[in-house]
Amino acid sequence: MKVFYVNRLDYNTADVFYYLSKLMKNKETILFVAPDEKFEFHINNEHKISENEKLIQRIWNYDNYVMKIFRFIKKQKPTIIHFDFELRVFGSLKTALKFPLLLLLIKSTKTKVVVTLHTVFVFNDGSGWKIMKYSSIKIPEIILRILAKMFIKIICNLSDKIIVYNKSVKSGLIEYFRIESNKIEVMNLAVTIDQNPINIEKKEKFSLKFQRKNIILCFGTISPRKGLEIAIKAMKEISKKFPDYVLVIAGISTSYNKPYENSLHDLVKKLKLENNVFFVGYLDGDEIKIIFEMAEMVLYGYKPSSAGTMGLHYAIRYHKPVIVSKIDTFCDILEEDDALFVEPDNEDEMIIAVSKVIHNPGLKIKLRDRMKNISEKYSWKRTAICHVESYKKLV
Repeated sequence: MKVFYVNRLDYNTADVFYYLSKLMKNKETILFVAPDEKFEFHINNEHKISENEKLIQRIWNYDNYVMKIFRFIKKQKPTIIHFDFELRVFGSLKTALKFPLLLLLIKSTKTKVVVTLHTVFVFNDGSGWKIMKYSSIKIPEIILRILAKMFIKIICNLSDKIIVYNKSVKSGLIEYFRIESNKIEVMNLAVTIDQNPINIEKKEKFSLKFQRKNIILCFGTISPRKGLEIAIKAMKEISKKFPDYVLVIAGISTSYNKPYENSLHDLVKKLKLENNVFFVGYLDGDEIKIIFEMAEMVLYGYKPSSAGTMGLHYAIRYHKPVIVSKIDTFCDILEEDDALFVEPDNEDEMIIAVSKVIHNPGLKIKLRDRMKNISEKYSWKRTAICHVESYKKLV
């Protein structure tokens, strides 16, 4: 069995590939089909890259991947090719539209296709499946619904196995897109934790920036589905009750979400919270570790969505108390006692939940222990084992 794993080479995918390479035995081989070096993220586990450098093939580049990958497959004849597919994995949003073409070309070979889907563009709000709205896409909802349905169905129909990271995405594929249940597998998402010692200078810099106050953290890419405006509005009341706490929003927005990020800055000014809410932008692996170690709790006030959440997995791995929206994204992962749950877009419930954690040290310890107990379920090693089991079923 020869497997090609296709993704950009960031520190999470480097980790999952490291474990995949360790699990392949005897006549089983695996190659990482990566982009050129100009299209990589910062990697903070270089030892795992250097150890597997001979297994990395730099084949494609930004916005130019279809024929490069297809020719490589045709020449090398892998048993299985596994695409870890997100909308921007190959470059711009428009480039994603070429992905079904690549799958169609591969269909003419004997190579089996596995695709990991991170989102399927629909969510269930309790009354049925709804299409996710994107402020950057200026087309009528009915057309967006048709295009999304066509796009996902084509990908699934041209794949031999679909992998998703939560049960609600699988439900959406089955109920909305009518994909066969036995074609879909749910596996656990994970994150790579920086094992380097804490950088004391960086920690002190953060501590001074936040006036040495306690941190309530919002972490992850800034986008409207994260409901960050609710956390900011809640902070107006929280800062009055607990003046020694500040809200830290860590993450960057893509270009099409920049207007949303700007609106958050405007909201902070409007509410006169400049000394209570801080935006820190992009964090490297070392800074992520520092900010999570400093945080008293983490807020995930997301709106309903079928997309997974890498951000929550950082809180799990760092054993942090969390307050989350009562939506499928979190209910698939967390049980009732693992977190405090609030309704989406509910500022009052967010204030009450944050106050509970601050007032009750015993609750804070209990939530930390719950996160510690479930953290081992969400490791890349475990996910890699599931991947290999899935590959073997196809051959």
